[in-house]
Amino acid sequence: AYQADIFYHQFWKDHRLNSSIANNYHDYKLILDNKWRNDIWTPDTYFKNSLNGQVHDIVNPYMYMVLYNNSEVFFAARMSLTLSCEMNLGSYPHDVQDCSIKIMSLQYTADNVLLLWKEFQVTDKLLLAQFDVTDRSFDNCTKTYSI
Repeated sequence: AYQADIFYHQFWKDHRLNSSIANNYHDYKLILDNKWRNDIWTPDTYFKNSLNGQVHDIVNPYMYMVLYNNSEVFFAARMSLTLSCEMNLGSYPHDVQDCSIKIMSLQYTADNVLLLWKEFQVTDKLLLAQFDVTDRSFDNCTKTYSI
């Protein structure tokens, strides 16, 4: 297992949120605090390989939403995650581990919700006493599961 402190960003379109008033303003956006999360549909994204996780809330929950005039919604939250990673330590201390963050929808199929990774950055100020981050990549995480 490993721990990651991330800024999670998620975009989606919800045409039910289209506003004729907002359409008159090209760059219109409305910033919503975390209380709106219960009133606006959000994808039921979860971290498939998460063992534990939390949204930081030292003063207030570190999350917000932005509603754009094209019905796009942006959601951001600071999270701490403990994620599972099958590690092969047979070559320790010269081993290389490939650990991922896997996301999926809990109840929606790919016909309703399609989760895609966008380009992201790993900070160059990352300090890991025992590890080096040598690569970051993202790919299609669409899978079929039978129930």
